[in-house]
Amino acid sequence: MAMHNASLSDFLESAPICPQTATLAIAVEILGECDRLVVVNRQKHPIGLVRACKLMSLLAAQGKTAASALKQSLFEVSPSPIEPLPT
Repeated sequence: MAMHNASLSDFLESAPICPQTATLAIAVEILGECDRLVVVNRQKHPIGLVRACKLMSLLAAQGKTAASALKQSLFEVSPSPIEPLPT
């Protein structure tokens, strides 16, 4: 039987973090470099993920009001772009 020498770090991928109080504009800027980001609360505990495709779809659905939506914080936007982490 063959043994593989792999560690957990071989399967992990880093992602940038963003506070839940950040505006959509900031999230869009961060997502310009990756496809997802981790949203953290004030205690810097992860509370969810924002995926670029979901955020862009949300902004596209806003239409003419997308510019004003960019000024809202991640937790103020409805529907929320934050996917909760499984518990």
